[in-house]
Amino acid sequence: MTGEIQRLIVLLSVTLVLGIVAAHTARAEGTSSETPGSPRLVAYYAGWATYSGRDIAHIDAGRLTHLIYAFANIGADGRIAVGDPTIDTLKLFPGWSVSDPFFGNFGELYKLKQRYPHLKVLIAVGGWSWSGRFSDVALTEESRRRFAESVVDFVVRFQFDGVDIDWEYPVSGGLATNARRPEDKQNFTLLMEELRRRLDAQGEKDGKRYLLSFAGAAGSYYTNNIELDRLHPLVDFINLMTYDLTGPWEPVTGLNSPLSRRPGAPQQPGWAIEDAVQLYRSYGVPAEKINVGVPFYGYRFEGVTGQNNGLFQPYREGAAVPYYTVQRLVESGEFTRYWHADAQVPYLFDGSTFISYDDAESMAAKARFVREAGLGGVMIWEISQDAPDRELLAALHSALHGAAVPAEAMGETLPGD
Repeated sequence: MTGEIQRLIVLLSVTLVLGIVAAHTARAEGTSSETPGSPRLVAYYAGWATYSGRDIAHIDAGRLTHLIYAFANIGADGRIAVGDPTIDTLKLFPGWSVSDPFFGNFGELYKLKQRYPHLKVLIAVGGWSWSGRFSDVALTEESRRRFAESVVDFVVRFQFDGVDIDWEYPVSGGLATNARRPEDKQNFTLLMEELRRRLDAQGEKDGKRYLLSFAGAAGSYYTNNIELDRLHPLVDFINLMTYDLTGPWEPVTGLNSPLSRRPGAPQQPGWAIEDAVQLYRSYGVPAEKINVGVPFYGYRFEGVTGQNNGLFQPYREGAAVPYYTVQRLVESGEFTRYWHADAQVPYLFDGSTFISYDDAESMAAKARFVREAGLGGVMIWEISQDAPDRELLAALHSALHGAAVPAEAMGETLPGD
């Protein structure tokens, strides 16, 4: 009996120690609080951010479920191609080793996945600058096969978990130099079908599911040019680009990413996140496949007149501005912060400069909308533009999981019009 008791005590002691170690590990860096069925928190990382020192190693991936690297290109041969070899596969970062499977940002992504095993990393193809050949690769059965085979080889070679197709845009729109055809509408579906088939076949060999997604624009000008009802069954999720809803291409200032409709807006007053989601839902897209896009940047307009606190006013020039710059401007005290109660977003004005942007408060509002509407999650463009304290990412993560955003993250405000 004494021996059995001693063995029992040893067994209980070992169990207790293992439990403590497991609990500590769950709280350590490289783990995630995500649970099955929890909302996605997807972020794009733009490779060119590396040139300004905003490296992949600095990403707080513990709060993310998916990271999408932007972008791969399409070569003249109709195959996927490394977008920028210098930073994607050649750059030697601190801590590199000859035993690393590959270098550059792709090597940094590999290391990030070792630190955060829950994280799914995808490669995005195309984007605004590199969508010129999509129409060609989608055109024939042979061109689709060639492209899809190359994508699968690329994903396996660089150990990605899937691919995100960012065709800007089928049929019309995008750069003037892009190839485009009326039959892009049907060919986009055929291209995605080929990708799905080949990714699934590779997944059978590797014992895993490779993810397929696409970035979708937020208006009917886009949905009219694709077969959304046939596309959504093929993908794991859709990244809805619900930003750039107005900007410095418009004649007056506006709000970059309003959650709800803004009365009095001269630019498409119904164009808001809620409307874009409803548009996609009208095509039968399941709510859980929609990731609402949020911008980690805003737009700065110069030479604005003083009426209406600068909102919906003519301006001289405008340009994008990252949130880490906006945060410094807010803290400088040189601007007044206004809150648009209908659109659920802030803006800044100093008498001549107007800035439309998102902060912790508006991010929390959007995350709550996603949660309450039963949507799949949130997509960020672009993660490197957050402030050094990761204010926006923290607000999104907290609100997506039902936690309150700290009051100190909100800042002082005046009611907007």
